[in-house]
Amino acid sequence: MKEPLDIEYKVIGNIFPLNRPSFYPVMSENGEVIVYKTSLKASSPIMMVRKRNNKWSRGVTILPEIVSEGNCFPVSLSADGTNLFLVIETGFDSDLYMSIFDNGAWTAIKKLEKP
Repeated sequence: MKEPLDIEYKVIGNIFPLNRPSFYPVMSENGEVIVYKTSLKASSPIMMVRKRNNKWSRGVTILPEIVSEGNCFPVSLSADGTNLFLVIETGFDSDLYMSIFDNGAWTAIKKLEKP
């Protein structure tokens, strides 16, 4: 590696429920939004938590807002936490989708064109 990165690990508190697995977390650069996938008995919803007044909110599912059946997973979040990028895999192929946080809600995901 030509220029190694210095990484600082920081404990950010108990954000995820301890009684179920949480995976694919993405955090905004400003550290105020985390989107992740979790596992429930019958589904795997995509959840979001927000940091307000130095406290994390409870996780809320955003699947109804992004209009997904849960077959996608988060891969990136913009610096300000308003653009969410997700992947849907089908067999050996995968497609990139995007949702925008606008007026307090996420938009339905839209497939991004391949270059």
